[in-house]
Amino acid sequence: MVLPGYGSWAVKQGSGARAHAALRGGSARANIGPQPRRSAPSHRVSILEDFPWTAQVLDVAFRRSRTVLPAVNGLFSSRRLDTGTAVLLRALEKSRLPDGARRILDLGCGNGVLGLCLQRHLGAAAHTTLVDRDRLAVAAARLAARANHLPHGSDQLAVPDAGLGYAPCSAAAPFDLVVTNVPAKVGRAGLREMLFGGGRLLAPGAVLACVPLTPLVAEIDALRAREAERTPIESVYEKTSNDFRTVFWRFPAGLREPAAGRDPLDPWRRSPEPVVDVPGVGPVRVAAVHDVPEFDSEHHRTMLLDEFAAAVAPARAGESILVVNPDHGLLAVRLIARRSPARLDLIGRDVLSLLAAQRTIAGHLAGGQRGATTVGEAAGQPDLPWLPLPGNNHDLVVGHLDWEEGPRALEFTLRALGAALGAEGRLVLAVESGRLQQLRRLATAAGLRCGRDGSRQRQAVLAMRRG
Repeated sequence: MVLPGYGSWAVKQGSGARAHAALRGGSARANIGPQPRRSAPSHRVSILEDFPWTAQVLDVAFRRSRTVLPAVNGLFSSRRLDTGTAVLLRALEKSRLPDGARRILDLGCGNGVLGLCLQRHLGAAAHTTLVDRDRLAVAAARLAARANHLPHGSDQLAVPDAGLGYAPCSAAAPFDLVVTNVPAKVGRAGLREMLFGGGRLLAPGAVLACVPLTPLVAEIDALRAREAERTPIESVYEKTSNDFRTVFWRFPAGLREPAAGRDPLDPWRRSPEPVVDVPGVGPVRVAAVHDVPEFDSEHHRTMLLDEFAAAVAPARAGESILVVNPDHGLLAVRLIARRSPARLDLIGRDVLSLLAAQRTIAGHLAGGQRGATTVGEAAGQPDLPWLPLPGNNHDLVVGHLDWEEGPRALEFTLRALGAALGAEGRLVLAVESGRLQQLRRLATAAGLRCGRDGSRQRQAVLAMRRG
């Protein structure tokens, strides 16, 4: 969690947590549910406040225990405990269901609120695993675990590296309780994977506790009816409100094992896969997946980044390129076709996006466009794997940032990207046109020198280099 010379989390030149308090609205603590009289110890709160992505610190009561958690900019519901999670926590609190659980899985854990609240309530008798496909969520959950004296890798808790669905958690199986706040945009097959894809990772008699939005209820009922033709499903608890349905399902015989050799992208794919005519490249089959920005909405940004990078950083023999947040991989394909770099690496938060981009690129290269380019995933920092290691000496770092992460985290990210540049390297980032001046200010604060900018179709780009 340390960039050389910057200290733990702090950003150089006095622009750490306190300097950005006004920009992020301070660090309020939200008390959810009945609270003991004493407030959380300040050292537990400060661990979370110092994390550059923390918007505020939540103080959540569950049964007789309390859990402090970061509400994280860039994750779902970054300013408060989201309503669906609060509904599920209340249902778990009123039931006796968690009391007999010994191996718990928080699937799509976000900042870890469900799993950590359950583990703090159950104590040493239980073991909880928190999994998510977003590397920022994993980092936030590990940090929250540390703040609550449940470190990752202890006898009571595991937070594996980010991955898809149930894939990261096989080492801790079988589970007797799975809790999840069902995501709304993963598609029908993705919903089925989240609800019924655990296979033998769930013990016979295991319970799934979830809280889907009411617009998903009909689809989830259809998925349950189809699954019930193959394996028994018992309804333990169901309650419907205007916005959510809370359901607890028991699987007396466990669940069917997914098909052997299944492609890990299958549950998340959009079908059929689109073929996009990319200027300067030709037809490209896109490994399009649900819950990653639509490939066609990236198109103006992709062309602008590629053309602007060519203008400010002409291709050179043997160059190394890093693509930040590659979406479905179209920018990487265009850069390979135009520049033929010796190496092109990808880095980002979302494991699903990275896998989809790799598939898109592999399909393009399989069509005879390979040249001499080696494509891979960049090594990230140990605790922040979506940020590159310093000293990689890339000739070009290009892509876009998530502006929902907030000014403090964006400055931290810009500093990390600058540290990955070679002496003559260029950093080229796209933003919405209205954010261009803010990007300039953050880049300057991060010690970067700003150069030319350009714009097209409400998108802007800015070139930067090391100061």
